[in-house]
Amino acid sequence: MDRFSWHVTSDQPGLITSSSELLVRAEPTIGDEYLKDCLIVVGGQGVSASGWINRVRAMQRLKRPAILLSDAATKYIKTSATLSGPVTTHWRDIGILHETGDYPTLTNHLVENNNGILTCAGQSHTQEIVIGLLSAFLNPQDCAELSNTLILENVRGFQRDQPAGLSKSPNFFEKRLQNAIALMEGNVETPLRIAFLAGEIGVSTRQLERLFMFYLGKSPAKFYKHIRLKHAQALIVDTQMPLIDVALASGFSTSSSLANSYRQEFGTTPNKARNRKN
Repeated sequence: MDRFSWHVTSDQPGLITSSSELLVRAEPTIGDEYLKDCLIVVGGQGVSASGWINRVRAMQRLKRPAILLSDAATKYIKTSATLSGPVTTHWRDIGILHETGDYPTLTNHLVENNNGILTCAGQSHTQEIVIGLLSAFLNPQDCAELSNTLILENVRGFQRDQPAGLSKSPNFFEKRLQNAIALMEGNVETPLRIAFLAGEIGVSTRQLERLFMFYLGKSPAKFYKHIRLKHAQALIVDTQMPLIDVALASGFSTSSSLANSYRQEFGTTPNKARNRKN
């Protein structure tokens, strides 16, 4: 006998696909009726809150958990008039939200619970979120066996910080390189001089050059520009921030200098990238 059951519903029922090419058949969503014990909202590119937000509010009134993953969490944060409690989303969007609005209760935690609405980082942490929810119904041995089946060595708690940025991947980078990348990621708007970066991590400029070339195949300057351009790309695609403001927020003095570097990196212009998204 199954201990749990689930249903996949959508405002656009039928066969639906994901960016990972997962194909499922979804039943029609009917307003805020036929609510279950738990609601999980799966986000995606261009996610709209027009339908599911009412179901989330209805779940909250019934004191049942509603879990918003990644893009859905971002959409909820953007569309909520006031946020009285803590919220979070994927670290990729946290920086953009801070750039484009005032969200004093936004945190970098993996999950935040605000009166039954759980905003989450999503992505690979989704399995751990589900195990955390099931732990209220399963005994510790069952949770441990489930984690083992999913090859999860450690189920992180909701209040753990997200490992945001390349510098938070210690398995792939030598420690000094990791520290240099952390400084770059933390100083996008006002780029640091390469000589200063080298001094901060205790190596010479030449040693820093060798580290980057050996592990990444790029000079520190080129890698630093790549980080800034990735930041600019997120602001261009996911916000309507004026391009001059995007340029300044990404360490470029003018929108034309941003456009030239952007074209070299991505093969298109900021305007075309934004129009394609829209």
